[in-house]
Amino acid sequence: MPKQQLTKHKCGAHIITALDRHRAAIPVTLDPYPLNPTGEAQALKQGRHTYQARDYGQGRRRAHHIRQQPAGKVTVLTTHRCDQPIPHDWIATPKPRKVKPNNQEVNF
Repeated sequence: MPKQQLTKHKCGAHIITALDRHRAAIPVTLDPYPLNPTGEAQALKQGRHTYQARDYGQGRRRAHHIRQQPAGKVTVLTTHRCDQPIPHDWIATPKPRKVKPNNQEVNF
């Protein structure tokens, strides 16, 4: 399995399949929407696990991770549950990209 894949689940929802890098590379199924801090708290309250997106597998978040790097500063995803979509108020708003002006002079 590559680092992560965006696929469709058997329930028809879009999901990310990835490896849990802390638990012997066990495959995990995640909803593809990054969470805000409230969304992460609500997901944990529902009994879902949360993961921080990393280059080589997803790292499961514990209390010290949440304190040190809250959702929004890092990309946090939650486990998928069929027929239980993530509410819109849990999803982090995208950060605007900083546009660098291209003001280089061209030598002719």
